[in-house]
Amino acid sequence: MKLHSKIPPLLYSYLATEMLAPFFASFLIMNCVFFLAKLIPFLNFVLELNISFPDFIRLFSYIFPNIFLYSIPMAAMMGVTIGFARLSSDSEILALKASGISMYQILPPVIIVAALIALLTSFVSIKLIPLSAVSIKQLSYQLLKEKISKGIKEHMFTEALGDVVVYVDKIDKNTGEWTDVWVSDMRGVDNPIVTMASTGRMDSSQQDMMVSIVLRNGSLHKPGNDNAQIVQFDQYQIKIPLHLPESKNTRLKRTDLPMRELLEEAQQTNNNIEKKLNLLIEFHKRL
Repeated sequence: MKLHSKIPPLLYSYLATEMLAPFFASFLIMNCVFFLAKLIPFLNFVLELNISFPDFIRLFSYIFPNIFLYSIPMAAMMGVTIGFARLSSDSEILALKASGISMYQILPPVIIVAALIALLTSFVSIKLIPLSAVSIKQLSYQLLKEKISKGIKEHMFTEALGDVVVYVDKIDKNTGEWTDVWVSDMRGVDNPIVTMASTGRMDSSQQDMMVSIVLRNGSLHKPGNDNAQIVQFDQYQIKIPLHLPESKNTRLKRTDLPMRELLEEAQQTNNNIEKKLNLLIEFHKRL
């Protein structure tokens, strides 16, 4: 009786070790392969924003939950398969049966390991992936805004905003206020719309992924073939949406909402049936 009571814990720990050793090896190899597959298309985004090494590490740490969603179950399958294949090839399964240990006594460690891996994968799917998607968007916006802010310097024409060229005569280092501002806006027009102002500043909205140039006490000059317009203003705002470098990893989709918000939005969406169905499909797909 004493010997029989000690067999199951010893057997369970041995079987768990046989499964977990190839699991961790497969997990490491798969993550390296998936990392390289993600790195190559992501390099354009990294190089275009001139990301520093610490920000590069942060950015890629937010991508790993999407990798774990596939690498953890695959590594678990490989761990169980390789573990029992080795036990079978070394005739240890036969030895266990000869010792009076049935297959039902071998199943508990497999079920426990599979359940723990399933819980870990569920946590990654339900919690980490939506959080990482939001974090990628916030960090990408921050990096792009920093690139624009650093690009605007005194006595220089700045083209960091694409078709909007900015010239600032003086920048207050304490408040960030601009003095004697010149802005050329060529978005959607043949002739640039030129705006001149005494003072100005740059505001930003992370939620809308947009920066705004707020100008005060100036004039707007809109040239035309037939006539030209000059408008005097006390305050004028130019909104500029920030377009991140094209990358699937930097686009925040509605389906990246947390589980509770995803379900609430689906329940509130009654007019658009297709949208509601897509949200519910995403909700159940994560489960």
